[in-house]
Amino acid sequence: MRYQYSSRSQLTVCFLKRAFLLTILCLCTALALHLSGAAPTCADNYSESLTVTVSMPGNTDNMTLTTPVHWVLASEKELESVDGKIRLRFSPNTEVDLKGQKAITVAAEPDPPSVSDNCTTVCAYNLTPNGATFSPAVLISLNYDVYSLPAGASESSLFIAWWTGASWQKTASSVNPLGKTVSAQITHFSIFAVRCPTPAAPAPAPPSPAPGPAPSPWSIPSPSVTPAATTNTAGQSDKSKSAASFIFSDLSVSPTVAGPGEPVEITVRAVNGGSSEGSRSVALLINGKNAAQSDIALPAGKSQVLSFTVRESDPGDYAVKIEGQSGSFKIHTLATMPSPPGELSLPVIAVIAAGGLMAIIVALTLIFKKKQRRA
Repeated sequence: MRYQYSSRSQLTVCFLKRAFLLTILCLCTALALHLSGAAPTCADNYSESLTVTVSMPGNTDNMTLTTPVHWVLASEKELESVDGKIRLRFSPNTEVDLKGQKAITVAAEPDPPSVSDNCTTVCAYNLTPNGATFSPAVLISLNYDVYSLPAGASESSLFIAWWTGASWQKTASSVNPLGKTVSAQITHFSIFAVRCPTPAAPAPAPPSPAPGPAPSPWSIPSPSVTPAATTNTAGQSDKSKSAASFIFSDLSVSPTVAGPGEPVEITVRAVNGGSSEGSRSVALLINGKNAAQSDIALPAGKSQVLSFTVRESDPGDYAVKIEGQSGSFKIHTLATMPSPPGELSLPVIAVIAAGGLMAIIVALTLIFKKKQRRA
């Protein structure tokens, strides 16, 4: 059945009414899609990737970065030289800024910078592009040769330092005497080296005592007593093997923006860098307060990823800290939940939909008016 209209003006009015209702329907649909999380995003329709060539001593590898906003390494990546003397570990979702370059080069530095700072450089590597930055930090592990240490130096005194252009800057480091490695967290590229304090010269030997009177042939020497070595309750010597040493890295918070009561997962990697098995309790601090706790036990040289899930109901910023590793997340109300990077927010969707429909309505109205004038 076809509707009959008495004039073209009635037809135009009917069309405008239907167009208005269609506009309202589109706006309601956009609102429903946005609230359900199914609104289309720019990131879904456009994603750029970059393949980075990584040259390590003795081999070549690749890293794939993706972005709609920043270059990001989506999954964990570990790079290692053929001889195993240097390793780099990137955690998931690491933001990478290579200063416009498309290649990473790691090479041994045969002639590291030398300064008078009472320290000795054991080995060094040049990581380029110089000034490239990473967030979160990258774990670097450098292998050392005990025969390259200066005489009298202790392995426990080793540390990793980076060259600022004028001096060596010491970083918080952990030594693994069993694996002969030193590890540290770095957030940029430069020349990195294993260093240690230069041992002081040994003190001169005291002069020999003057000879005493010759013993009488009739004197009886007193027997000497050698004290026995003290032992602990387990029957071991006091010089027992070194205790476990735990290194924490790769703290990750996902998502960094959530609604009230939504789960937020926090992970951190623990490595036993000591020479013996050990255990300890690890605490998760939220805004300085103990929010959760987990116990771990690791053999020497082994690692484990700890995972915590928290839910916060009050909107605001929350600081996360686990054993020196820090991060953060934010809780928004549902009404003020921000759109992810690159996503079309509800106002933008509404303006585009309404603007497009209004343009169509105006164009068709002008066409009808032009036909009426001709008639």
